[in-house]
Parts: sequence; C-alpha cells; structure tokens
Amino acid sequence: MKIQCETCGKRYEYPQDEFCPYCGCYNDPPRAKTGLRTSSAFTAASAPRPQASYGRPASSAKTAKKQPAFSPSTQKKSAGKRTNLAGIIVVVVIVFCFALPTLLGLILQMVLSDQPEPAYPEPEYSAAVYNEEEGLWDTGEAPAPDWFLETVPASVINFDGDEIGQAGGVALYLNSCGLLEGSGTEPILVEGEKLIFLDLTAELYDDETFQEYGFLLPYLLEGEDYGYWVEPSFLDGIQYDFVPFDPDTLLFQPTVTGKLLYAVPEDWEQFTLYYEDWEGNTFAKTIYL
Repeated sequence: MKIQCETCGKRYEYPQDEFCPYCGCYNDPPRAKTGLRTSSAFTAASAPRPQASYGRPASSAKTAKKQPAFSPSTQKKSAGKRTNLAGIIVVVVIVFCFALPTLLGLILQMVLSDQPEPAYPEPEYSAAVYNEEEGLWDTGEAPAPDWFLETVPASVINFDGDEIGQAGGVALYLNSCGLLEGSGTEPILVEGEKLIFLDLTAELYDDETFQEYGFLLPYLLEGEDYGYWVEPSFLDGIQYDFVPFDPDTLLFQPTVTGKLLYAVPEDWEQFTLYYEDWEGNTFAKTIYL
C-alpha cells in the first residue's frame, strides 16, 4: 500500500517503510493520503505521533520562524554601555559635590555685595590738646593729684651689702631696707598695709644655671602673714627717686642694683626674708623694722 508523506509529498510503500525514505518523517497511515476514506472517529489526538530520531528535519522546522536571541557579544556590549553610563553618573555626582560649596559661596558673596553698607555715626573727637612740653593731653579739666613716693629717712636700716645667699646662679646681697610714704601709696596699698623697700644687689656667678632656671624673687614671711611684691607696673604715673630692681638686667650685664617694693601688714616690726632656687636651696635672713 502506497501512502503520501504529509511532509514532503512523496509517495512510498507503507508496509515496507514506516518512515518516509525521502524526508525521514513518520506518517500515520490513517492520516496519510491513501485515497481511502478514513473514519471520522479517528482523530489526531487518539493517534500518537512519535518524533523521528533520524533523517532530515520536518519541513515545519524549516518553516518555523527563528526567534531572536542575544549573542554573548551583544550581551557584553549592553553590559559595557550600562557600566559606562554608571561611571559617568558617579563622576558627575562627585564633581557636583566638590563644586557645590564654591558655588554657594559665590552666590552668598553676590547676595552680600548687593547689600548697602551700614551707615556708621561719625566719631565724636575730643577737644583735648596735646601738650608736647609735658607729654600730656590737656583736657581742660582739673589736673590729677601728683602721686609721689619718698623714703622715710628714720626708717632706713643699712646692711652694707650683707650676702643673703647664692641660688639659681645668682648671688643676692642686702644693702638696706626702710619705709616709703607719700600720696603714691594710695593706688598701691589697702587699708592696714604699709609700703617697705629692700635695696638689693644681684650678681651673676653661673650664667648657664641662670639661663636655665631664671631668678626667683625673695619673699617675706612673718608667722602666717606674707608680704606682697609690688610689680613695677604699679608705679606708672607715680613720681619716685629710686631705681626699681629688675632681674632681667642680668641678661645683659653681670650685676644689677635696685629696690624691691613689698606691701606688708602695718603692724609688722620684723620679718624673715627667704631666698631660694628651683633645686630647693633656701636662704633666710631676719630683718627688724
């Protein structure tokens, strides 16, 4: 019995070959064109069609539309484009972050430059006139009281350069001590105090030690009460006839002589002078007023 292949249309003997010898497709005899009528009850669903495992592919495979597919090269190109786009975005964000403060500063500067300058009131100048001879400003007001300090001769005690001790590379000698009085005590003392002086001579004997540790001023002590050193700046505007003691002079010359001033309790009749250095060497001398 010859049948006609549904795929290629060739005719061949069915009992001899179940598969088409021309295209290799399996043909179901009832479905093949044999020239005989087939039962309408026989459907394709009830007749299984095994797939051929050899021969040419069916024409349906030839005529099937090819589905588009991404090749590896296409995928790489797409990934590369996405990577480049992400890199550009990152660079733009970084540049914007760095440029933002500068941009804001320029905008703020432009805004502030547009603001009108505030109108400051004209300063009121004093009518005082500078007196070149006296080195003072004449304000037309009553002059300040003349402050002065003077030594009380009866209070002076001479020590003729007694050595107090050697400390910190400087030997200290006591020449004299006594009281100072005058209107210049008003800005220096408080109630219940008096002003005394110590006339001292400092002689440098070890410059290296002096440069390393410096000079420690002597201090006064009687019982639990201290004498307070009066800094030379307190003498500004006060007239006096002595030279204040300045230990910094030892930086330029080996010997310095001058007066140290102390504010002490008014009832002191004696005190002890202490002179020491940073290494703990201490020298003491008792003085009677």
